Amino acid sequence: MNEALVLSSVRQHELAEGAESLNARLREGHDRLEGRVAERTAELAAANASLRAEIRTREAAEADRRELQ
Repeated sequence: MNEALVLSSVRQHELAEGAESLNARLREGHDRLEGRVAERTAELAAANASLRAEIRTREAAEADRRELQ
């Protein structure tokens, strides 16, 4: 009976260590993904700003073209 209790305790310890390891890996993966999301969001914001500036430039050129006609 005592041997079974010791084995159960050892197994619980092993399972707890495994869960801790998996949780650490999950946190690392989550952190990496959050970093990638932040990078991509910044890239998209920059691209959006660039496109908006291009739109303004084209709208101004179109307005100038209409005035010259």
